[in-house]
Amino acid sequence: MFRLEKQKLAPALTAALSLVLFSVFSMPSRAGCQGFEYCELVWSDEFDGAELDTWSKWSYQIGDGSSEGLPSGWGNSELQWYTDQNATVADGFLTITARRESVQPGFPYTSSRIRTRYKGEWTYGRMEMRAKFPVGKGFWPAFWMLPSDPTVYGTWAASGEIDIVEYIGSEPATIFGTIHYGGAWPNNKSSGAEYTLPSGTFADDFHVFAIEWEANEIRWYVDDVRISEAVLNDYYSLELQAGESATVALTELAGSNADVTLVGPDGRTLALGRTGSSNVDESI
Repeated sequence: MFRLEKQKLAPALTAALSLVLFSVFSMPSRAGCQGFEYCELVWSDEFDGAELDTWSKWSYQIGDGSSEGLPSGWGNSELQWYTDQNATVADGFLTITARRESVQPGFPYTSSRIRTRYKGEWTYGRMEMRAKFPVGKGFWPAFWMLPSDPTVYGTWAASGEIDIVEYIGSEPATIFGTIHYGGAWPNNKSSGAEYTLPSGTFADDFHVFAIEWEANEIRWYVDDVRISEAVLNDYYSLELQAGESATVALTELAGSNADVTLVGPDGRTLALGRTGSSNVDESI
């Protein structure tokens, strides 16, 4: 599931998600939420319908990023063309599937990218999702937050970015949590940490990935184990030090120029859900 805890009213951040379940809610009994100021459920998506809720919760981002003013490939040399056909909802799961297919010249893969912008925007709170990731070189699922209005403090990364979790399919036991800040590219900076499971991989079962974000600190969690933190003095904008509101986004990358080979069957998926994993289809 994808969860957000109660937040103070402030300019909203948007987040981009792929292959994720998202909810905003209060769970004071959770280890990661004890003593946290914002433990009150304010938004959630349990994916209990038959299709993605694009009316009140999510929007698709289509194409290669050029419509967003970015270089082709979303500024990351991504090889997939995002569509609204690669995300499915069934049995309490959102599943985003990267496929080896071309619907646009120059892009040999398709996938889906969804975000909450203008429908769910928060400053401070607990943002959480429960997800299972695919294995294979070239996969790059991510759950992150970007400014709702990127013009307030400047273009990326002057207005900031919070990567709640990133995962590389060729390193299936490890995830990454990162913040991007400083000035506009190429004067941007980043810092963060990685976490490796003591046994198994993030493809074996579902895990809960979260941040707790408040005015002076951001904390990262995996299954309620605190893996990293950043205090206010660790991140800044060259324009102005502040906490801009953000939206959440999910994506499943089929590949980048640095890591382009898909290993295993086509149609590897990332699934999000509250319970079970029987609907995760590793093939098309």
